[in-house]
Amino acid sequence: MNYWLMKSEPEDCSVDDALAESGSWASHVASASRPDPRQYDPKSPYFDPASKTDAPRWLLVDVPVLQKIAPLTLLELHARPELGDLLVLKKGNRLSITPVEPTHWLVITGQASPQPKGMSD
Repeated sequence: MNYWLMKSEPEDCSVDDALAESGSWASHVASASRPDPRQYDPKSPYFDPASKTDAPRWLLVDVPVLQKIAPLTLLELHARPELGDLLVLKKGNRLSITPVEPTHWLVITGQASPQPKGMSD
């Protein structure tokens, strides 16, 4: 199974927004990518005048929500030494969606075994 971390501003698109959009706890496969129509709409905050219909710059897919976890801030993620090499925390990263290693996923979801005090890696 692949794990992905989706970074967003909760006031723009929260996990609850994603759930409302899908209408259920989805278990189907995500859709194929397609051009995001908002890039062509001058009234949209996502309007991109450089994007052309024959060469879109922004694509979107339908992402099923399989598990909802408590929102985490970047500061909370940075505070966990075992997440030090998490892609979203790397300097200069601007991606909103990043892959997550299974070991990181266990830490993020609180399923990892705690390390004994004084032990760090």
